[in-house]
Amino acid sequence: MKLPHILILLFCTLAAVSCDYESYEEERGLANLETGNPYVRFLTGDGASSIDVVVSEDEAGFIPVVVQYPFISGGDVTVQYNIGGTAEFGDIYTIEDATATGGTVTIPFENAAEDDVSPPNQLILIELFVDTLVGGPETIELSLESATSADGGTVDVGQGPLRRSLTINLVND
Repeated sequence: MKLPHILILLFCTLAAVSCDYESYEEERGLANLETGNPYVRFLTGDGASSIDVVVSEDEAGFIPVVVQYPFISGGDVTVQYNIGGTAEFGDIYTIEDATATGGTVTIPFENAAEDDVSPPNQLILIELFVDTLVGGPETIELSLESATSADGGTVDVGQGPLRRSLTINLVND
C-alpha cells in the first residue's frame, strides 16, 4: 500500500520540477492565452501603481515607463494613454510624440526564437527638465485608455483594476 503512495508522490514531484517557467508572471501570461482576454499593463511601479522620482536641481533626467503585452503570440498592439497630474507638461517634463493630454505607443511583436518567451513591451520615456518644482512635490499621472491589436481586435487594459494607471511623484532633491 505504501508503494502506490510513493509512486504518486514521485510523479507529482517530477511534474513540478519539469515546469520550465522562469516566473509566476510568465506562467500566468501563458495560461491567459487560453483562458482570458489579452491585455496590456504598466510594468513600472509598485503594487500601488506609484513610484517616487527625485528631480535634480542640476541636470535633467528620464523616467522609463514600461507598457507590456504579457503574451507570447499575436501582433503589434497600439495603446492609447492619458496624461494628467499637477506637474505641467512642457515646463516640468515632456514625452516625445505626446501632447499634454496623452499619446500612443505601439508595442511591436517580433517573431522571436522559440526559446525566447519574454513578452513584448515598449517604453514611454518621460524626460524631466532641470528641477523647477515650486511649492513642493508634483505628480505625473498616466492611465491606459485603450488598446487595439494589429488585426483591429480589442485588447483589455490593465489586469482587471490593477496596472492600468501609474502615478509618478516628483520630489525635490
